[in-house]
Amino acid sequence: MAGTYSTSIFVPITSAGVVRMRLKLEANYATASTYLDGCINNNGSLEGQILDYKVNITAAPACSGAPNAGNATSTETIVCKNVSYTLDLSNNSISSNITYQWQSSLNGTTWTNLGLVQNTIPYSVNSQSVTTYYRCITTCTTSAPISATSTPVVVNQNLPTACYCTPQSINCTNTFFSNILFETLNDSPICNAASGYNFNNTNTVTINANQTYTIATSFVTQIPAIVGLWIDYNQDGFFDNTNEYTSLGSGGTSVLTGSISIPFSAMGGNTRMRIKTEASFGSAPTKLNACLSSNSDGQTLDYLIYINAVASCSATPNAGNATSSVSNICENRPFTLTLVNNSI
Repeated sequence: MAGTYSTSIFVPITSAGVVRMRLKLEANYATASTYLDGCINNNGSLEGQILDYKVNITAAPACSGAPNAGNATSTETIVCKNVSYTLDLSNNSISSNITYQWQSSLNGTTWTNLGLVQNTIPYSVNSQSVTTYYRCITTCTTSAPISATSTPVVVNQNLPTACYCTPQSINCTNTFFSNILFETLNDSPICNAASGYNFNNTNTVTINANQTYTIATSFVTQIPAIVGLWIDYNQDGFFDNTNEYTSLGSGGTSVLTGSISIPFSAMGGNTRMRIKTEASFGSAPTKLNACLSSNSDGQTLDYLIYINAVASCSATPNAGNATSSVSNICENRPFTLTLVNNSI
């Protein structure tokens, strides 16, 4: 298989002098994401070629006076929580001896430094929780430091409802839900053969925090399957496997009924519930992921949920009665204290 391939190489502004460039070709059913090592044939390949070249990099001219800071840019302009992105500059001075200090602001007026002054331009942001302005202060250090400020860029914060992951495609032809019964919801979903995913946004189920509810899931499968669900109690746009997941069990074609305990701390308002089943030959899977599928057969369903939050206290709360999980105990044995008949 022959071909011609080309790409762009970014040379950092701090680079200068004679350096080495290595080109490497490996053949072993490689894909675009296959990783190459400059020294080791890490893909088990016995076929390929390695070429080394000497490259002379001309240093960028030293800056003088106030550098042109240009315009701040971002690889993302609207993000969800825990989504990373990179800040950069465009239309700025290309010279050596320039330092870069990135800043952030919640209102475009009051600014705070991000990290330390750096000699390279790009700055990585791991996550943000609110819409944020970013700008960069560039300083020429050739003589007396002279600075300039870039125009800012705004990275908007997406609504949590726009941040739920689209689940990985799965085949619902042989393993699928025939009915979901939960409070006012009585749904007989169809199999979306293209992706195995359906979002029912026409019915909203209303539930209360600090209450327990029963859900019944009827499903059909030719091989052992597991069923579980998530409710986004904190409305952050993510399904958490630790605090938001409820396992409904596993088995063959049947009706799995389980209890969902809505936590006291659940936020009031609109949120999302995701129900998922996966099946595998031999035995049912032992865990589920809201976004990824580890098996080929199954189905994923999303529903709208409205949670009535626990009312805020007023005046003196009723402390109720203290209780213990045991009434008699030996030394060094754990036990749990709780309250009953108290204000909720």
